[in-house]
Amino acid sequence: MKSRILKPLWLLTFAFASLAGWAQCITFHNLPYAHAGRYEEAVMADGWDRTADYSTRGVQCPQTGTTNEMYEADTLEQSENCLVLTINTPSMSGKAPVAVYVHGGSHHHGSGEWRLYDPSGLTEEQGIVTVNISFRHGVFGYLYNKEVGDSDLGSRDILCALRWIQANIADFGGDPDAVTLFGQSSGAQSVVYVLSMAQEKLFKRAMVFSAPFGITLKPSKSEKHAEYLEEYLIGQGVDLQSASMDQLVDAEKATKKKFGGSMPFAPCGYELMPKEFNCGVEEVLVAYQAQDAAMYVQSFKKKTLEEFGTKGDYSLSKIATNAVFGKGAEKYAKYLEKQGVKSSCFKFTYCPPDAHWKAAHGTEMGLLYGPEEVYVGHDVMGSLTVEQLAELRHSFRKTVADYVRTGVWESEFGEFVK
Repeated sequence: MKSRILKPLWLLTFAFASLAGWAQCITFHNLPYAHAGRYEEAVMADGWDRTADYSTRGVQCPQTGTTNEMYEADTLEQSENCLVLTINTPSMSGKAPVAVYVHGGSHHHGSGEWRLYDPSGLTEEQGIVTVNISFRHGVFGYLYNKEVGDSDLGSRDILCALRWIQANIADFGGDPDAVTLFGQSSGAQSVVYVLSMAQEKLFKRAMVFSAPFGITLKPSKSEKHAEYLEEYLIGQGVDLQSASMDQLVDAEKATKKKFGGSMPFAPCGYELMPKEFNCGVEEVLVAYQAQDAAMYVQSFKKKTLEEFGTKGDYSLSKIATNAVFGKGAEKYAKYLEKQGVKSSCFKFTYCPPDAHWKAAHGTEMGLLYGPEEVYVGHDVMGSLTVEQLAELRHSFRKTVADYVRTGVWESEFGEFVK
C-alpha cells in the first residue's frame, strides 16, 4: 500500500492539493479478488489480506501482445493467476462513489495494472474511488467450450470481481450502492455482455464507450477457432491442460494467423440485447467517437498518415464508424429505454489539434486515464502538449465523476444523439 500524497514534504503537498480541490490518493495494486485453475470458473476471494504489500503493479494475463507502441504489453510479468484489482481511494473511511473500469484490447491484450489505464488522477482530482479489473482474455478467457457451449470465462471473471467489490469496497471508503461500471472498446463490449448476464444488482450505473456492436463472434466460428487451436497443440505433443503458458500463447498466435480478424477469441453465447434484462442497472450512458473507425480504415487502405490526414477522404471511415460503432450504440440505448433503464446516446466530436484521425477511437481514454506523457505524441492526441492535455483532462474527469455521482452527463466534448 502506498499514498501518493504522504511522502517527504507531504504537508506542503497536501496543502497545495487541498487548495487545488484535489483529494489524497491511497493506491492498492495487485489485490486478488479470486483464484481459478486453467479453464475453471473463478472462485471469489474471501476478503483481502490487510498485512500484504500492495505497492507494486501486478501481473497481466498471458497475451500475444500488440504492435501499438502506446501500449505496454510485455512490460509486466505474465501469469495465469491474474485475477487482481487496482483500487485508488481518497480515504479508507466514508462512502465515496465508485468507478469500476474494464480495459479494452480486442479481447486479447491489456491489463488493469497497465500505466496506460492508471485511474489515480480521477481519484486525486475528483475524490471518488476507482477500481481497475484484470481478468482472463484471449485463449485463456474466451476459448469456446464445446461441452458447455459458451466462451465467456473472462466475462464471468468480471462478474466475480463485481461481487467482490460489493462485499469489500466499503473497507476502502467506497459506497457499494453507488458503483458505476464502465469500459472502452472491447472492454465496453464486455460491459454490455455483463449487463445481459448479471442476475443481481452489482452496480447502479454503467458507461459504454465505443463498444464494437457490429463485430460479434458467432458460436460456430468460436468452435472452429477452438478446434484448430486444440489440433495445433496436439501437433506440438500437448493438450489444453498439459501445454505451458507460452505454448498456449503460441497456439493463439497461430489461430489468429489462420483465421485472421482482430478477435478470434472473444465472448459469445450471450445476447447483447436479451429479452430478459435482470441486472438492475438504473442508468446507462452509451457513447462512441465521431470517427471511431478512422484508424482502422487507414490501416485497411494501407495509406500513410499524411495521405489519409485531416484533409483526406473520410467517406469509408464514416460508413465503418456507423456500421461497427454508431448504429449499434444508438440501437442499444433505445433497447435499454424499453427495458426501463434511463439511457442516452452520446457522440464524442472533440478533435485534438492536428489529429489525423479526428475524433478517433480511444480519444476519450486519453482524456481520462494514465500519465499524460504516455498519450502525448501519439496520433490519437494530435499535437496536444502535456500541459494542454492536463487542462482538458480536468474538465473531462469532472464530467465522468459527475456522472458517477449523479447519473447526469454534461460534456463539452460532443453531443447527444436522439
